[in-house]
Amino acid sequence: MKKFMEEYGLLSVAAIVIVLLIGLSSPVGGKVKDSVVGLVNRFSNATNSLIGEDIVPVPLENGTTIRINDERTVRIMASYGGSKYLVIERDSIGNEPYRTAGAGCQAGDKDSCDNTYENSELDTYLNTTWYGNLSSAMKDAIVDAEIYQEFYTHKDDSSTCYDKNSSSRVGDYGRHPLSTDWDDSGRSQTWSGATSNTITRKVFLPSIKEISTMGVDLDNYVSTRSFLTESSGSMVNLWTRDGDATDREFEVVLGYNHGSPNRFSILARIGARPAYVIDLSLVNYEKVS
Repeated sequence: MKKFMEEYGLLSVAAIVIVLLIGLSSPVGGKVKDSVVGLVNRFSNATNSLIGEDIVPVPLENGTTIRINDERTVRIMASYGGSKYLVIERDSIGNEPYRTAGAGCQAGDKDSCDNTYENSELDTYLNTTWYGNLSSAMKDAIVDAEIYQEFYTHKDDSSTCYDKNSSSRVGDYGRHPLSTDWDDSGRSQTWSGATSNTITRKVFLPSIKEISTMGVDLDNYVSTRSFLTESSGSMVNLWTRDGDATDREFEVVLGYNHGSPNRFSILARIGARPAYVIDLSLVNYEKVS
C-alpha cells in the first residue's frame, strides 16, 4: 500500500504541474484544468476509501517470520491490536554483557551485584546505541512499550535429570524445564524485597512469558533449541530480562546445552535478541520462510 501511494502520489503532482504549464487563464487551460482536477479528486476519494480506518489488516500469527524494509528480519511474538505487533529479532545482535565488573558487580561477590533490568548496561545499550543505528523509517515505526521485569526461583535439585526430547525424568542429561524447575515470583525481587517498576522503552530484552506466547515450549528440549538456532544454523544462549529472585548475581537465560531456561551470571557475555513493538502499517514487509 505504501508503494502504491508513493507511485500515484507522484502522478497527482505531475497532473497539477501540467495544469500550471497550460495556463489557468486561457479557455483551453480552464477546460483542461477542470478535467484534471476532477480526475485527481476521483482518484483521491478512491484512495481514501482504500486506506480508511474500516480496513482491517490481515493478522499475522505468532511465530511468523517477516522481513521489514529489507532491513530487519523479525519474528512475531504477539499482536498489540490493529497493525501493531510485538516482534523479536530473528538472530542475536552479538554477545553482550548484562552488567560489567566495572559497574559495581564483582564475580563471586554477590553483595556488589544487582540483577535489576531497569537501567542495566544492556537496557541502556539497546535503547541508545542499537536503537540509534536503526534507519529513520524503523525508528518512526517503533512505538513505546510498557514493560516490567519478573523474577523466578530455581529449584536446586541436582538429582533431577530429564530426557532430551521431553520433560520425563529419565536419562542422564540435566535440564531445567520451566513448569517443573522454576517458581514464578512475579515482580517480587526476593533478595532485595523490591518490586520491579513498569518502565517505558523502545527496545528491550524479551521475557520468559513473551517467548512462551509466541509458541516456544520451554518445557521441551527440541522446541527450546529450535528457537535458539540462528539463521546460520548455529545456536546461541540468550538473555531474557527476567531475573533470579533469590540471587542478585544471576539472570534467567535460555541455554542451548540444556535446552531449557537456566541461570547465568550477569557478568557473562551471551546472545541478545532485541524485542520491540512496531506499527507495520508504516513500513514495507513480507513473510519469509
